[in-house]
Amino acid sequence: MKVTVAIVTYNREHFMPAIYSVYARQTYPNTELLVLDDSEEPSKFFSQLDDPRVRYMHLPRRLSIGRKRNMLVEQAEGEWICHFDDDDYYAENYVAQMLAHGREVDFVKLTGWFNLSVATRSLTYWDTRSADDLSYRQTGKGLVAARPEQLDQSPLQRKSVLGYGFNYFYRKSTALAFPFEDVYCAEDYPMVDAFVRAGGTINLVNDQRGLVLHQLHASNTSSVSPQYRIPYFLLYQLFPGYAQYEQLLRQEQAPGAWPHATTAAMAPQPRRRARPQLVQPSPAHQQDTAILS
Repeated sequence: MKVTVAIVTYNREHFMPAIYSVYARQTYPNTELLVLDDSEEPSKFFSQLDDPRVRYMHLPRRLSIGRKRNMLVEQAEGEWICHFDDDDYYAENYVAQMLAHGREVDFVKLTGWFNLSVATRSLTYWDTRSADDLSYRQTGKGLVAARPEQLDQSPLQRKSVLGYGFNYFYRKSTALAFPFEDVYCAEDYPMVDAFVRAGGTINLVNDQRGLVLHQLHASNTSSVSPQYRIPYFLLYQLFPGYAQYEQLLRQEQAPGAWPHATTAAMAPQPRRRARPQLVQPSPAHQQDTAILS
């Protein structure tokens, strides 16, 4: 079964070698990579890349993120489509694990995941289905205690559970039936919300293995509301391949642009043992598959 990894990007050439490396290291063999780029200039990296699995497309004018996603859906050869954000890190078994969670459903979505504020080296975990325990507000600037008015309440919680498209994994037929809105941001939630309200089946999964690291930095606008703060030195145990990814970012950016990059050599080397299970969701949140309406 073929999986199309889809990336939309704009003016982030410095991330391209690193995100391609993330794709190239995926253990699931039957994939293709589609990159749709409306940057001011074509990507030098992808323009020179020789990989028959990759289709790079440069547009001469800006389009909305929603429209770009729909274009990639139409171009996809895979039965499944997997979102990669150009500035997030995905473990090498990410595609394989998401596909395994896709049995008997049409959509897979992570509802718990790890986050990293790059500038302050703040590593956290957010279980979006547990709204009562929120403790922090996290952005690219770092981590602060959440104020009561910032706590994730319904219907905001529903948007957190179903939003955050960096970890969307869905059948192509689903996106053809429920296209993304033609908007420049927040295009993800309305698509999956419409799908679920129409009776679509979705598997909601908490990542307890280090499948993806959602990165918050100076050039993105993402924010999260995690419950758990994790010691930074565990980053390289949770994500053993992250040091190589970090090295590629260091090569492509000016000194200091990726503040934590130089700490990789000082980090404890991962031992050959099971990764720590840092988050144990309550029994109410252990059900993987849910249909929300």
